[in-house]
Amino acid sequence: MDWQLDELQARVLGCLIEKEHTTPDYYPLSLNGLTTACNQKTGRFPVMDVSEAEVEATLAELQHLDLVMEKGSTARARKFAHKLPRHIELDEQQLALICVLLLRGFQTAGELRQRTERLTSFESVDETEMVLDDLAERGDEDGGAITIKLPRQPGKTQCRYAHLLSGEIDTAAMEQAEQANVAGGPIKSALAERVEALEARVAKLEALLSPEE
Repeated sequence: MDWQLDELQARVLGCLIEKEHTTPDYYPLSLNGLTTACNQKTGRFPVMDVSEAEVEATLAELQHLDLVMEKGSTARARKFAHKLPRHIELDEQQLALICVLLLRGFQTAGELRQRTERLTSFESVDETEMVLDDLAERGDEDGGAITIKLPRQPGKTQCRYAHLLSGEIDTAAMEQAEQANVAGGPIKSALAERVEALEARVAKLEALLSPEE
């Protein structure tokens, strides 16, 4: 592969793959439908809030990379379809795994088996792992590895997998960061930090508004 996807490109491509299989009557997707798919609150991580203009710009980038094409457009709406299989040979199971990895980030084989149910089926977690490992062991003649098995997190029993369509992942740095996280305690979530900041602002305002004793 001579391209790497950024976060929004990965989301757009993942949504096109997903909707091709789950809502075929509405595929190819209009710009509005694709924006709605990108901003879904379920089946997505992280949850995004992107505009149609941002999605339209990303579609232009993906068209330049020959990963997306305009297809089935009408006078009322332009419509778009993905072209990933033209670049990477993938069977149904492999495409489903890549789709969910694009939409949800790092996941275990068990999570992937469950979350691909609307796209394909796996008889077991072992079969899911086997397909993931096949994608990770692809040779250069097949375009190179597409997935990677990540180091097991401290305190976890299962390893997670990631896609490599956005480039190589520094697993050593990730493992070091997760070990430091365990040693130093959990990192505050973005939501928790925002709540704390708001509480501090409220306290400050209350102090300013309260009458002096």
